[in-house]
Amino acid sequence: MVHDDSMHIGDLARAAGCSTRAIRNYHAAGVLPEPPRDGSGYRVYRIPDIAEVLRIRALVDAGLPLRAIASLPVADETARRSLIREAMGSIDMRITELERQRQRLQAMYDGVFGVPSDIRGAVSDVFLGAMHESADDDCPVALEDLREVAAAEVASLELMAFAGVATEATWTLLRRNLLDESRCRASQRGARAWVALADVSVKDLDDPRDKARRLADRVLAGYRSGIFDGVVGTLREGDLPISPNDVALRGAQEDVFAWVMESLQHAGGPNDGR
Repeated sequence: MVHDDSMHIGDLARAAGCSTRAIRNYHAAGVLPEPPRDGSGYRVYRIPDIAEVLRIRALVDAGLPLRAIASLPVADETARRSLIREAMGSIDMRITELERQRQRLQAMYDGVFGVPSDIRGAVSDVFLGAMHESADDDCPVALEDLREVAAAEVASLELMAFAGVATEATWTLLRRNLLDESRCRASQRGARAWVALADVSVKDLDDPRDKARRLADRVLAGYRSGIFDGVVGTLREGDLPISPNDVALRGAQEDVFAWVMESLQHAGGPNDGR
């Protein structure tokens, strides 16, 4: 029979706000010492055991595995504080991510999630307007080709928005760039060159006389001086679920894509605000 402040496992579970199974798991993992047993073989707990279970639950709820808690000597205050700091850091990271998720849900609720409609339309207009850019024998294009370029550029912006890396500063910068006719023309020339590369083979990208190289230079100039200049510097850290292998490339586009990316990296990039 249990007397005074003694309790059985069910009583302890109710007092600590957990299940009896959780307490048995704590015993099995070695984080909760086995208590003495009564004459019937039942574990007998006391009030200090409630505090210990609550301590364990707090660490588990913070994301620490039982094996880490079990490896912590109770008398080692330095190690205990280090473990708690680790738990608090884990919580801070979760709070940051939850705040980002809430902002995205709020944007969905407000109907402003994704690329703002004015930017989506203006970006499409810029690339479709490349059809009316001055004629260039090196860059024959069809309207359907430019529609594909425009759709791809808008899709890239949508991806940045949905992935949570685009910021309000991204849209502010794009709105300013879209009002700059020289940037719009640079993007249009780059788009025409990109389309033309689909029907060109690469001989030597290191030779400025090579047609693919001449077109590649225009594509690069379109990135460096076009409407997307400075965008990278406005993005927050994050991952975009896409790689170059996900992009459909034809003709010399594959080689030029790699060459342009390498050129941008070596030069610090066109979009880092430099």
